[in-house]
Amino acid sequence: MRPALRSDTSALCLASLLALILLLPVLLLWGGLPPRSEAYKSMSTAFATVGTVIQAIYQSPPEGDIVFLGSSLVSAGISQSTVSLALSEHLHRDVSVQVLAVNWPGLDVQYFMLRDYLNAHKAHLLVWNLPEPHSRAYEYPQIQAYRWMRFGEYSDALRGLPINYRLALYGEAVIGAPRQFLSVLRPNLIRDEGTAIDPKLARSGYLGAQFIQDNSLPKSPANEAMLVSLNSPDIAVKGPAPGPYQMHFAKLIVKLAKQHNCRVVLLHIPLDAEFNDTSIPELSDWRAELGPDLTMIGAPASRLFSGMDHSHFDRFYRDAHLNENGTHYFTQAILPALLHSYNESPSR
Repeated sequence: MRPALRSDTSALCLASLLALILLLPVLLLWGGLPPRSEAYKSMSTAFATVGTVIQAIYQSPPEGDIVFLGSSLVSAGISQSTVSLALSEHLHRDVSVQVLAVNWPGLDVQYFMLRDYLNAHKAHLLVWNLPEPHSRAYEYPQIQAYRWMRFGEYSDALRGLPINYRLALYGEAVIGAPRQFLSVLRPNLIRDEGTAIDPKLARSGYLGAQFIQDNSLPKSPANEAMLVSLNSPDIAVKGPAPGPYQMHFAKLIVKLAKQHNCRVVLLHIPLDAEFNDTSIPELSDWRAELGPDLTMIGAPASRLFSGMDHSHFDRFYRDAHLNENGTHYFTQAILPALLHSYNESPSR
């Protein structure tokens, strides 16, 4: 049987190459990382409309009125222009409403996006969609952490994490280091599909069905009853509760917002599986986990979509995500609660 390596020199070269690969994240840190924005530019456009994330973090006005934070449920469910128009009319001035959202749940990437944003912005209200039943955040680093996680950045945020998670994150940095090294030599480019949500996706029917335009609005305009306390009987804890990795970053997000005098309000976006639900399903008792002073914008689907049969309800979804019909309907429903929450922001 022939040996795997023909000589000691070959073995030494292989060992040196492996050492270089494993130490590349450290070497990049010593040599100087490229701008933080390059980490977001390296994301796949299948992962997010990264151009909109970069615009929100690095190119938006320094004072942010409302910042939405979450996964693709947020980017699909919130009409940024509708909220901006309503808030501008409410305040009689130009406003800044930003959306920090990428595909697939992950509280680690949400923390990093928010921290990058607050490093250069003042925000009044953070509206945060935590992972929900049927779209939970899994107990390991976010699926594309190797693209946005770089060794040495925000290392204080990793304190208190068990060693197995910290090793996993270093592994992510190792996988992503070659691309980060390449972005030192030349900047990453963003393709056109990374700058806006595909309109064909927004105008998709439910699970491949034909899209039917529906301009329905909630029969009873939403009011402050949509802003519920976390011990409300309307909220039902369904589980399974997020594990220590996800909860570590969930608590950091609340702490970070408070440090910047930014009010945090949770947001429940109804999923397709919630048809006729009489409660708001959540993964965990957020009051116990994140503090008693938080509130939530949301309503049971049976109340929000009152009087609709299943076929009508389906017109508002493309899958678990809201489509164009649902985005319009849901955003209009929560506007009064959003404006009320903004008025209550401490920085106001």
